[in-house]
Amino acid sequence: MLSHFSCYTAQNTMYSSVHTIATALVVFSTSLWSNIVLWVLHIHGDEIVFVKCMVNSIRQHLVLE
Repeated sequence: MLSHFSCYTAQNTMYSSVHTIATALVVFSTSLWSNIVLWVLHIHGDEIVFVKCMVNSIRQHLVLE
């Protein structure tokens, strides 16, 4: 299950393929992330921790840039 992934593992395995798309989505509409989080929380509660980790990691990465 995705909830078993650690933030460290998620960052290492996801950044290369997700970073460009994630950046575009964040720039396109920050509200989109809220909708995704709410949807995942409603449909896949077990994975909400993983999603929060990814969102926070992406936001931190964007700030560093």
